[in-house]
Amino acid sequence: MFTTSDSDNSTGKSEVRYDPLCRRFSLAEIQSVTNDFDDKSVIGTGGFGRVYKGFIDGGATAVAVKRLNSESKQGAEEFWVEVRTLSELRHAHLVALIGYCNEGEEMILVYEYIANGALAHHLYKGGRRGADGNYAYSLTWEQSLHICIGAARGLDYLHTGTEQSFIHRDVKTTNILLDERWEAKVSDFGLSKDTASQSQTHVSTVVKGTFGYLDPDYFLTQRLTKKSDVYAFGVVMLEVLCGRPAVDTTLEEEQISLVFWVRQCIQEGSLDQVIDPPLRGQISPGSLKHFVEVASNCLQDRPTGRPTMSEVAASLEYALALQRRGIVTENNDHCPVPTKKKHHRFCVVNWIGSIQNEFRIGLPQTNTSSYNAAMSRNREFPARGNSCTIPWKYLVPKKKKAQH
Repeated sequence: MFTTSDSDNSTGKSEVRYDPLCRRFSLAEIQSVTNDFDDKSVIGTGGFGRVYKGFIDGGATAVAVKRLNSESKQGAEEFWVEVRTLSELRHAHLVALIGYCNEGEEMILVYEYIANGALAHHLYKGGRRGADGNYAYSLTWEQSLHICIGAARGLDYLHTGTEQSFIHRDVKTTNILLDERWEAKVSDFGLSKDTASQSQTHVSTVVKGTFGYLDPDYFLTQRLTKKSDVYAFGVVMLEVLCGRPAVDTTLEEEQISLVFWVRQCIQEGSLDQVIDPPLRGQISPGSLKHFVEVASNCLQDRPTGRPTMSEVAASLEYALALQRRGIVTENNDHCPVPTKKKHHRFCVVNWIGSIQNEFRIGLPQTNTSSYNAAMSRNREFPARGNSCTIPWKYLVPKKKKAQH
């Protein structure tokens, strides 16, 4: 077991007992691995600092080396939280921590190298576009579902896989990495919180996270729950479907918030507008319907109305099964291997017509001034309150009147 204790209040440093699964590197070793932090070795930059690619064990093992920037808002607390958390957790869908270095002023984390980088990079950060700006490659819908299932399983393990429950608190597409087989691995545990036991329902803590993904109930009550991760995962699902970030201030006002924009499009009967262009024509109506319903449930206003991550994973597996049973082939370059089943051209109007009389989207609405002020500045969320029930008439496009 990994523990830390404050032993030197004058220096602020911690006395640490290390788990044998977590290796301690010297600064000299890290400098050798990264060629003395050569800029050519940089593979990414985040809130923590730069990430370098290197090799250890005589070149046998590729690693990602994350070095704390002295100007970063993150610091020693997040560093030790990540070391402690990942020293205790091992799962196929969590990034593995190989070791760390805390020599002198340096705070460095060494992870397994994840070849295909962050999910966000393949959705909207330019990784799928060619030099001409056109789509060179994008994830297929089956790949996207498989990635979502893997990430959901990783979060479910955090929530239920140990005697304690861990809450990630910063679930987003930049913290879901993809390995060489396109398997999802949840990363970046610097903001995570653990509970004393599985029976503990929440952690009272100051609000931290990323706007656009923050659970509005957590924002208002400072009660962090596992369902806060579920809410953020619902936003991730919309990003996967729409191929855009949760908040994009370069767009027109009504499109800045992804959650709000999707809601508006459903109300107007134009859900087809939000689907990422490379995915159009390859999603079966049944799979799309079920996927959007799962995302809607994750975004329910009240935490008690949201599913568990285990339920989300199971529902996504069902959406994948529906996709494989009802493949669409309008865009053959992106389609999975065809089956002998009859192919159907996707029609969003037919899909909308298959929905039941009401479709619930958990959208926040409130009169709380602090929440409204924060959201109006960042435009991540509409306001908080009861879930909005969208009447059936708003789901079906209005028929144009015949001209005489």
